[in-house]
Amino acid sequence: MPELQSPDKALPIAIDAVGLTSFPGHFLTFLNSVFGVRHCVMYQFLDNEMQIVGSASADGSDIAGANSSRYRQSFWHRDHEYKELRLRSLSAGITAISCNRTEEISDSEFRHEMFFRQGLSGRAMVVGTRQGALFGVSMFRASIDGFFSSNEATRIVDWSDTVVSLVARHTELHSTLVDTKLTTPAQVEKLLLHHESLSERERSVCARLVFGQRLKFIARELQISVESVSTYRKRAFIQLGINSREELVMMIMAHQDCPR
Repeated sequence: MPELQSPDKALPIAIDAVGLTSFPGHFLTFLNSVFGVRHCVMYQFLDNEMQIVGSASADGSDIAGANSSRYRQSFWHRDHEYKELRLRSLSAGITAISCNRTEEISDSEFRHEMFFRQGLSGRAMVVGTRQGALFGVSMFRASIDGFFSSNEATRIVDWSDTVVSLVARHTELHSTLVDTKLTTPAQVEKLLLHHESLSERERSVCARLVFGQRLKFIARELQISVESVSTYRKRAFIQLGINSREELVMMIMAHQDCPR
């Protein structure tokens, strides 16, 4: 297994990456720190369609991505475990969880093609609804690592609502950023000129936060200290009446849609 990070270090990094293309990798690092998983796939179900939101493998390969594409094309309609979790989540309004060893999967073709051939010991699934939409995460362990321990299975239950919320929020923000024509911090700074109370530094910091840059990176780019970046962020958020990067992104998108 890759060297584990502690959840208290991995989770903030994953949260900072919500909405960005780097999120799946950071999300997997968080899942790995809590559950020891090798691969993860995130998805959203819309009516009778499955949309892959993202995937990642701990070894940097495209195993999770390739498997998720094949699952979507050939197997998800016949995945009895998913159907049961979907029904439980939608009918009871809960986050539903399952953990199954490879040998417990009843569909022989599904079991052979998607688990045995890939060297996987099993899968944990978490499915839940957010604002009427159904989201889920599949997490896989490699055979060489063994199946989820009882403690890891308990942690999956404990963290399940957080996992679903992260995927739902990422899906919403990523869709927003993909739809926008903004590609550089300079374009965001120009939009922020509308807020005359912001200083040039505050606009520069906010523009880089929109694109998911971490405070240390912003400090290096602007040639100021991390403490100064944090101060500019705090001042800007107070003046803008917001509390998070997600709210900043939504505000920027609203400004872009407004005729000027």
